[in-house]
Amino acid sequence: SDPRQVAFVATPDYAMAMTLTAGYLYVSDGDGNLHVINIIDPTDPVLERSIGISRRASDLAFGAGHLYLAVKGMGLTILDLEDPTDPQVIRDYQLPTADSIQVQEGLALVSSSGVGLILLNVSDPTEPTILGFNTTGGENRGAGFIQGKLIQTDTAKGIQVLDFNYRPEASITLVGPIPARAGVRVTLQGEGRDRDGDVAAYQWRSDMNGELGSEATLELDSLSPGTHTLSFRVV
Repeated sequence: SDPRQVAFVATPDYAMAMTLTAGYLYVSDGDGNLHVINIIDPTDPVLERSIGISRRASDLAFGAGHLYLAVKGMGLTILDLEDPTDPQVIRDYQLPTADSIQVQEGLALVSSSGVGLILLNVSDPTEPTILGFNTTGGENRGAGFIQGKLIQTDTAKGIQVLDFNYRPEASITLVGPIPARAGVRVTLQGEGRDRDGDVAAYQWRSDMNGELGSEATLELDSLSPGTHTLSFRVV
């Protein structure tokens, strides 16, 4: 049968984008407002709150307790939903523009006209990092995730399915003792993670001594006297 209206909620300006999660509907409007609508009973929606955030979002997405707004001419705005009726802006992240967004398992996939596809790590929503780009021949109009792949629509090439790899992540967990006297054994310890594979190799380097070793943990007693800047990477 044909769909029929069973409820209606008015917004101050025209509604632009929406996303639904945990009984709440989040709607952006053309006047830069975000509206929180209780839709636990879809036949009786209740406007809980309207927030003037001064951002005209072209798309919204939910991920791990946060709301992501794609804002044309600006980039991303990320809001914390600890209280789902009172979203709080925690980060504005500058991009050339953002037309649409999908979020899944710590990744944000942003469609950006004139740029293409932008893949970001949002496992820490307060510090997004760009993982990679896919520049298309035309205007990127939308993107999403499908079975571990990326899919995008493009005005020049139609629909594309893309594969991607996570960059391995490295962190230094121990350097000691600090300070160390000449000839004293120094311990360097790091760890690495590759979300879609295994860490193939480690690399320690000093700006004074060059390459130091290729193990996650090193014990060294031959470092040159002086102040060292150390780097650690995984591949």
